[in-house]
Amino acid sequence: MLHAIRINAMLSVVIAFASCGEEKKEVDTNFDNYKPLSAAIEKAGKVTLYEGTPRERRDGKPVEGKVIKLHDFAFFEKQPVLKDEDAKSLTKLFCAKDSFGKWEGYKKCGGYHPDFCIEWKNGDDAYQVLVCLGCHEVKCFGPKAELYCDINSDAYKQFSEILTRYYAPNNKSKD
Repeated sequence: MLHAIRINAMLSVVIAFASCGEEKKEVDTNFDNYKPLSAAIEKAGKVTLYEGTPRERRDGKPVEGKVIKLHDFAFFEKQPVLKDEDAKSLTKLFCAKDSFGKWEGYKKCGGYHPDFCIEWKNGDDAYQVLVCLGCHEVKCFGPKAELYCDINSDAYKQFSEILTRYYAPNNKSKD
């Protein structure tokens, strides 16, 4: 009887550990996925911008405002009003084949944490590009493809110049 209780206890522990948190799937780094993503984004109509929440506010106060999750990252629900000129520039920049390069591995910047999500709508399909200005990386998601890649330096400067104008005044405590 004592032996059966020990086995049940051990099984409970094994089951508990096995079900603790799922293994997080990494985003595909196959750069061949860029072409179909950029082709779809180039045809897209509406462009929406979401600002990512800070990792942690430097003043220790909680983040103010409603938050939504996109691909397991927190973004402010309230969307900045994206100027048409900037929407066109972001689309052109994303679709320029020399804007990105193959992902070269993890950076020593505190880990990937997107500052912005740029979302393009093409009919019912949504394409979301999560931009991390700290890592100089993007994670791109579409209905049929995804991609994790590096932003090349010239494109990084342009992304940064456009996107940093959209930080909400009360969220200047970015990484």
